[in-house]
Amino acid sequence: MAVTWEELAARVKACRGCALAATCTQKVFGMGDHEARVVIVGEAPRAEDDLYGTPFHDGIGLFLRKQMANAGFVKGDVFLCTLMKCRPPKGREPYAKEIQACLGHLMDQVDLVKPVLRAGQKKIVVALGQVAFKALVPKAKVKVGTARGDPHSVQDFIVVPTWNPAYVVASKSYLRVKEFQKDLRRVRERAFPKTDESFASKML
Repeated sequence: MAVTWEELAARVKACRGCALAATCTQKVFGMGDHEARVVIVGEAPRAEDDLYGTPFHDGIGLFLRKQMANAGFVKGDVFLCTLMKCRPPKGREPYAKEIQACLGHLMDQVDLVKPVLRAGQKKIVVALGQVAFKALVPKAKVKVGTARGDPHSVQDFIVVPTWNPAYVVASKSYLRVKEFQKDLRRVRERAFPKTDESFASKML
């Protein structure tokens, strides 16, 4: 367990837990508010993420941010990261041993995000796609297509799976876009109920 964000970032940078550390350009740690009520977790860095060192840097990231804005998210609401901190070669799906080597880093990130919550409220982790969902909720018996939008209690936070935005864009399906929007909107409403006036989000 990392004590501080600085310690965890240094540990991720130095990690050689799997072979991906030797093939990626750099580690992609994550970005966003450390007091966010929502953590959005993608599968793995894409090509531009690997190049620039920040998650969701490419067109898929722009699509995600647009849908987040449409759902009502503003700066300060979210911490963005990926399950994997290294890009798998040619963007392939990460292997199980690679996921296990990286999962601890993600769990420490989730733990370090410390939002101000109302009584009985929990931090929400949005899992983008099957790989992230399965890593966070390994006992889940259903796939994202069935489970999307539904909360799954894990330790002291809630996991809500939804489509991988890359899949939504590639599908060219208006239905998938609307489902993705709906899931994000429901997460936003759960994290920031209308009766909650104690939290003032910063504008983009």
